[in-house]
Amino acid sequence: MCNHTIQEICPTCWSIVLLSVPDFIFKMKTKKRVAIVGAGAAGMACAWSLSLNPDLFEVTVFEALESAGGVASTTVTADGRDRINDQVQGGAPSYRNNLLFFKQAADADPTDVRFKIAFGRGETAWSNHGPPSPLVERCSEDIKQFGRLLERVHRHEWYYVFVPIHKLLERQGFSQEFMDSMVFPLVALFFGTGNQTPYVSAAVISRVFLDPELRLFEYDDSRLLSTVPTMFAFPPLGDIFAKITDTIKAKGEVNRVLTSAPVVKVERRRNGVSVFSPALEGGMEEFDDIVFACGAEQTLKILGDDASWRER
Repeated sequence: MCNHTIQEICPTCWSIVLLSVPDFIFKMKTKKRVAIVGAGAAGMACAWSLSLNPDLFEVTVFEALESAGGVASTTVTADGRDRINDQVQGGAPSYRNNLLFFKQAADADPTDVRFKIAFGRGETAWSNHGPPSPLVERCSEDIKQFGRLLERVHRHEWYYVFVPIHKLLERQGFSQEFMDSMVFPLVALFFGTGNQTPYVSAAVISRVFLDPELRLFEYDDSRLLSTVPTMFAFPPLGDIFAKITDTIKAKGEVNRVLTSAPVVKVERRRNGVSVFSPALEGGMEEFDDIVFACGAEQTLKILGDDASWRER
């Protein structure tokens, strides 16, 4: 007989799920102390989810920066007149789990916007608004062929997931100008893949154009990117994460979100972990579990020689 539920956020897709928990589990379990390294969206979603069950969890979030949010931060303009989100500004409707988290944890709603974008300059300039540029006109056949290719990749994703986008475009005879000036800059902007953009899976590129669950772009057969894709802009993210911080603390008297608090080392022990941080009294505390919600390189640095072969 299940009389309780635990609300959690899936770490891979941020879907919120309810897990039924039998009564005897509640009677057997003692409250767990959980350390979370990183106060970005993932770390704060984890902390908020656990804080909904104060009888089961005590959470402590460690953030090396001065405020929660990670790259999702808000700053004041040089003239002091405006506050802007300086790294993450918004996204696409497919970010529904992120939007649900912000709504439930901070009662924050985005603003719908019509997305306008421009790339390059001179001969390599193009945009999804205004008259088509000379580059778009030169690449018109590539753009139409690209749409047909996306459909084929989407139908046979099991195969194309292993094919880098640059290899596929080269095999299909697309011009280097189309690849370097249109496809790669568009992907790099949204994925942050930099010089690794040509090696992104062709199946991933197809999904962000065609998959209704993951779509970021709306394909246009005459200019590659739709003239009026529906996107959204976040309200000040600093305010959102400040409110989430307050919510986490309010759920449990011992819950903490520590800023300017880097974790320098973690040591495993038989029944938990020891976390070392200059923000802690005595420099160290013991926890039952730990969640790393920071970059992989930083995680390996913190684990040091304690990292397993699989973790490396």
